[in-house]
Amino acid sequence: FNRKKGHQNMAAADRDPEMNQKLPRRYFPFFDSTWRYLHVGVVIGIAAFWLSHGYQASEAAMQEIPPHSYRRIGLHSTGWFGYMWDTSDLQYRGFRYGLQDMSIGFILFVLVAQLLRGKFWSTEKSGQQSSLTSVMGYYVMFGLGFTFYLHGVATVYLYAICVINYVMCKLVGGTKLAPAATWIFACTILYLNKAYEGYVNNEFTDLMKRWSPIPQDHENPIRWYMIFPMVCLRMISFNMDYHWMKSGRVVFDKARHLKKCDTCAEGILCYRTRQESAQDISTFNFTAYFAYLLYAPLYLAGPTTTFSAWISHIRLPQQTHSKKDIFVYAVRLIIVVLVCDVFMHLFYLHAICTRARFALVQLDTMHIMATSAILLIQLWLKFTLIWRLGRVFALMDGIETPENMNRCVLNNYSFEGFWRSWHRSFNQWLIRYIYIPFGGNKSKGLTLIPVFLFVAYWHDIELKLFLWSWIIIIAISPELALKAYFNRPQMNWLTSKWYWDYVCAFFAVIQILVMFAANLIGFAIGYEVFLDFATKLFTTTAGYTTLMIT
Repeated sequence: FNRKKGHQNMAAADRDPEMNQKLPRRYFPFFDSTWRYLHVGVVIGIAAFWLSHGYQASEAAMQEIPPHSYRRIGLHSTGWFGYMWDTSDLQYRGFRYGLQDMSIGFILFVLVAQLLRGKFWSTEKSGQQSSLTSVMGYYVMFGLGFTFYLHGVATVYLYAICVINYVMCKLVGGTKLAPAATWIFACTILYLNKAYEGYVNNEFTDLMKRWSPIPQDHENPIRWYMIFPMVCLRMISFNMDYHWMKSGRVVFDKARHLKKCDTCAEGILCYRTRQESAQDISTFNFTAYFAYLLYAPLYLAGPTTTFSAWISHIRLPQQTHSKKDIFVYAVRLIIVVLVCDVFMHLFYLHAICTRARFALVQLDTMHIMATSAILLIQLWLKFTLIWRLGRVFALMDGIETPENMNRCVLNNYSFEGFWRSWHRSFNQWLIRYIYIPFGGNKSKGLTLIPVFLFVAYWHDIELKLFLWSWIIIIAISPELALKAYFNRPQMNWLTSKWYWDYVCAFFAVIQILVMFAANLIGFAIGYEVFLDFATKLFTTTAGYTTLMIT
């Protein structure tokens, strides 16, 4: 329901004042700027209202928790200016505590990689690299050391799975068996890793620890099977790209793309061109495979990139972002870290909702709604920090990946737009390897079912994630049908009315509330806590009033 025409008319009116006489009154630049300032003021007021209620909810719940239990629920007294610090979210705590060490390590990683490129790589005017061996070997060696530090001797299981997958890829690549073999192997390994917890509790692992030349008496920072889903995406990408390349199915209409892409028209390769263009079959070798799987900046959390795009950046580093752009991007990342820390010092809602649910009993419906909003904002800030950390160092190394979280979590009015912007790199991966092979837009509603079921299965084999996937499927299907129906020319008589924007805004609010529910269930507090929230909202008069105000 985007209405771009009105904004284009306003821009044209700014350039040509005479055009004001031809525009409807609602598109006058004067009224547009006046309403814009009014909207900004209203938004600031609403934000202050919800933030204050979220803070009040946090403080009220803390009154119900005995002080000796603060540390048990994940609150630490080592915060800023005497404030406690909510570190109950394991992902946030792991990345925040390791942020300094990771940053130093990745800076050194990028510096050495750039030195190797400058010393060993000769570049012709065409921009094609004459040799990949030195940097590829460095990526592999650094990746092996990095993963061994993170996971200990249990990393052997990860390496074994990667080798088996590579052998299978080379054996069946280019045949009809390749897609089925790839997906069956990947899904089976995901299940076995979860069921046996990475196979770390067995006699063979104990034997490896005893015989390891490096002492293994310390606790490794991260279990290897917790990171394996990210590696699994890269394994599937390598297999399928190799299969399509070998079977001759890579067809990219570059001339047609040039008409639409301003970046490529300027002689700079965009990400899509790199991803869709045919790569030299010789680049699908064992060294490149392991370098891609263990590429340090993107190893822990991504963003996800395909093998074709990644190897293209190795041959010819990205040119779409200047050094100034990358510097500004890094500064913005630091700001995200600070804002995220401020939220974790002021709002203890994640610790309360996940580890001290009894403290929520006294909250009224308005505070419950504010709690839901704050939790979703904290979730957005956490993932923005995690994903941009890897991306900024990949950009420094000349490798561009799709930007996750390219818009604020509260700046969404449809499920389709929300999903495209939230985990954008994963969304593009799903489109390439599941959505299009299953039929794409020809059967859009049905194709979404395997997409979101795989997303839930990939994240973890838990009930709350399958509930999340079905909420998304149920919510997005009618949205797609309504958009297709009202975007028809026959409906212009309705969509051109002055009140149509307000109708769209009303349904957008409903979609936002459903998004709140889905993501809180799947990635924040779980369905049990959410059911407590929903009971108060939908079974009391105060709850209905809160929903109407929202």
